[in-house]
Amino acid sequence: MTAYASRSQPASIAGLARPAPLPKGLDAAWAGAGRALRRAVPARWLIGRAADRVSRAWSPLREATPAQLAAEIESARRRLRLSPATCAADATELALVCEAARRSMRLEPNRSQILSLLAVQRGCLAELATGEGKTLVAGMAAVVEGWRGRGCHVITANDYLAGRDASWIAPLFELCGVEAGSIESRSSTEQRQRAYLRDVTYLTGREAASDFLRDALALAESGVHHRAGAILQFGGSDHTLLQRGLASAIVDEADAVLIDEAGTPLILAGGNRALQNDSELQRADEHATRLERGRHYSVSQSDRAITFTPEGRRSASGLAGDAGSARRSIELVQSAIRARECYERGKDYLVDDGRVVIIDESTGRPMPDRTWRGGLHQAIEVKEGLRTSTPPETLARISFQRFFRRYERLAGMTGTAREVAGELWATYGLRVVPVPTNKPIVRRQRAWRRINSHDTRLEVIADEINAAVERGQPVLVGTRTVAASEELSEILVSRGIDHQVLNASRVAEEARIIAAAGQSGRVTVATNMAGRGTDIALGDGVAERGGLRVVLTEPHLAERLDRQLAGRSGRQGDPGEVLRFATPQDEALALGGSGLIPTMAGLFGVGARIGQSQRALESRARQRRRSVAREDDWLDDVLGFAGRQP
Repeated sequence: MTAYASRSQPASIAGLARPAPLPKGLDAAWAGAGRALRRAVPARWLIGRAADRVSRAWSPLREATPAQLAAEIESARRRLRLSPATCAADATELALVCEAARRSMRLEPNRSQILSLLAVQRGCLAELATGEGKTLVAGMAAVVEGWRGRGCHVITANDYLAGRDASWIAPLFELCGVEAGSIESRSSTEQRQRAYLRDVTYLTGREAASDFLRDALALAESGVHHRAGAILQFGGSDHTLLQRGLASAIVDEADAVLIDEAGTPLILAGGNRALQNDSELQRADEHATRLERGRHYSVSQSDRAITFTPEGRRSASGLAGDAGSARRSIELVQSAIRARECYERGKDYLVDDGRVVIIDESTGRPMPDRTWRGGLHQAIEVKEGLRTSTPPETLARISFQRFFRRYERLAGMTGTAREVAGELWATYGLRVVPVPTNKPIVRRQRAWRRINSHDTRLEVIADEINAAVERGQPVLVGTRTVAASEELSEILVSRGIDHQVLNASRVAEEARIIAAAGQSGRVTVATNMAGRGTDIALGDGVAERGGLRVVLTEPHLAERLDRQLAGRSGRQGDPGEVLRFATPQDEALALGGSGLIPTMAGLFGVGARIGQSQRALESRARQRRRSVAREDDWLDDVLGFAGRQP
């Protein structure tokens, strides 16, 4: 099985066939066996010889005149336009892209980047370390897809990266005769249509999926349930549609897009449901404060679930006289308890200009366009004493798992994929190809250090930061929450240590702050992976002082998030250092479910128990993502039977 398997569709209607559902039962076992067999043979062995062929084909192109190179590019474009959709580019075509990158970008693709380019062209996911040039690889791969003339979506982690990367790669696209554009959340309908008609379109996964749903709704409103019918009805041109199909996608930072974003379905909302009674929400919140944990309900923090005891259920249903029904009463009180017990201001959400703004758990970024479902968002608004918003009506929904399986050609890159390699294959048909770094990694990574209390840990971290600053070494401190970053900042201020704070409440100059984080004596405190996608180059003399020091203030809920932060240090063979701290009270340990965690002793014991907890938490997260995909497949079957399948 390959992610590039053709569905025998014209380019104009690519991606609108119903994707195959996730395998079940024996099919799932068979898929797992196939995954194990494929992983038994390292994929980089299969592309190593191909990389040699690309290098040999590249050599004569270095001496070509601009006119000769232009003629070769035009010839490659014609070949790919006429070739089958599933045909991978040959060594000559890839060598042309490498030479074009050298001339237009003044960057010479190295062997690691060539290996990554080959992996992407063959429908795999290249695991390329931070700082190794994934943006250039994505641009080169997009050129090849652009030559096919079917449209290529380069999926990035956020709007800023979509615009920045499209602009940065523009000289390469111009030399190769490829038209490219980008889409942001604020882009108008006309801007979106123009961008989708270009050879390459940079955008986020949420924008691509949202526009797909908008097109599906437009087709349904016109009485046509398939893009092919729209093309026939409107004579090959339909200005009401945004996309021309889902032919090819190259996903940058693929673990963030395909894994982290896949935990919740994308919902297209419009209009409003019947207005809820604010007094109901207020009474439910007041009643929730009178119930006792343990006596009336229990809390599962790992999946943020509230379970009533018989006494608690009777008490919650007692509001039925006011709320309208016992079931409605129980739901309202349950949401109010969840809002109070499971969601923290500064960690899970911010309050900005009278609005509750969700913080993405994986990136630490604010997500102003997202809301929680099932009345939870309104319950948190009541908890914070805010004016409650009206729950919008759901017009359409799709999971990322189902959406990305619609692309005829799917590939990508990321710095951390091995922990989720099985899920990427089982869900998307993407095989992970580890690509060696261009230069050996020389950064030092210290073992997890156990600290007994949170307050003591912050003081120890401040000591480490101060020691680094005194010798002119830059420090990047990673915190899991906005509140933690502010707390550490207060300690640094009290000690007179100059620093920058980059968290979910300060995103305007994120890239600029991160780009300067490698300067001598600079201290940057950042939530999670703020600034992801921006390289940290070392300032003058910093390498001699030990390079960038990265401090992990506590373990994340997934090991790959720790690896992402640690990978900011030691790029391209630079020296670097990683310090890691943990306390028995850390959320990653507390939610992991190990009864031995409070008795951690010794450096090895700390690391082992952290790894155990992170694996348990990631397993639960994987099950939640799978449940989202299963629910989406079920809805697809039901709506398809009813004639509403897009």
